[in-house]
Parts: sequence; structure tokens; C-alpha cells
Amino acid sequence: MVYEIIGSSAGVLYVWLMSKQNVWCWPVGIIYILMSYIVFFNAHLYAELFSHTVFLILTFYGWYIWIKKKKATPLQVSSLNQKSMLILLFINIFFSFTFGFTLYKFTNNAMPFVDGPVAILSFTGMWLSGHKKIENWSIWMVVNLVSICLYIQQGLYLYVVLYVVFFFMAINGHFSWQRSKLFA
Repeated sequence: MVYEIIGSSAGVLYVWLMSKQNVWCWPVGIIYILMSYIVFFNAHLYAELFSHTVFLILTFYGWYIWIKKKKATPLQVSSLNQKSMLILLFINIFFSFTFGFTLYKFTNNAMPFVDGPVAILSFTGMWLSGHKKIENWSIWMVVNLVSICLYIQQGLYLYVVLYVVFFFMAINGHFSWQRSKLFA
């Protein structure tokens, strides 16, 4: 329960800082990820555990991109073009099925065909966040809603509350980034 509390607190701070486009979101995100490792391992949610390993890598990547762009030309919020959206859609469908099936076949994952797609969509959301693509917030809204159901099923009620908060923060983040995009 201690790890859930620390992780939840860091997670809320992380998303809030992200919505404000504050570079400190990335180190706070690392704390959230590390605490979540323990929570998901204990809940047998291996895709979540694996996804947080990828999140850790993507967090360092996002942090690097934001710092690098800050030194040169600041990275601005932008949108994906239609071709990129279609490519990401097909990539996410393919890898969601593949990962879900792999979890089903080779692990005792509690909900492989939910856990797997959530992980894959989360990777996409993290990558888009690092590049300040506004579509990241829409992906996070979907991930948060599905995760709420997943965590209810697993009895991770503090994480249910966290992901309800994340859902509303993703809505706020979307509008915040949309405003910054309009005034850039």
C-alpha cells in the first residue's frame, strides 16, 4: 500500500507537470514508474510491469528531447498528420494483439488481452508526449479508462482512484496544450 501511495502521488504530480509543459515532469515520472514496478509485480500484471520498463526508457528519452530542444529552439506542441495517425493506428492494433496473445500464451497474466493493449497504447502515448504531440492526451484518456477497469478487476483501488484523476488530468492537459498550440 505504501508503494501505491507514493506512486500515486508522484503520478499525479507527473501528469500535472506534463500538462504545464514543465521539464520536471520527467524526473517525477521516474519516481512514479519505480513505485509502480512493485505494485504491478505484486498484482501479476506483467504487461504493466513491462510497459513501465519501456516507460522508464521513454521517460529518459522525453527528458532528453525536452532539454535538447530547450537549448536550441523550444519544442512546440504540434499535431500528427493523417498519414502518421493511420500508421500509428495499424502499429497499435498489430502490437496490441501480438502482445496480448504472447501474454496469454506464455504467462499467468491476469488479463492479457486488456493488459497488453494498454501497454502498447501507453508506449505510443509516452512517445507522443516526448515529442509534444497533442494526440498523446487522447491516447491517455483511452488508456486511463481501460486501466480503471483493469485495476478494479485486480483490486488495486488506489490505482483506480489515481487513473480516474489521470483521466481528468488528461482532459485538462489536452486543453492546456491546445491553448499553447493556438498561441505559439
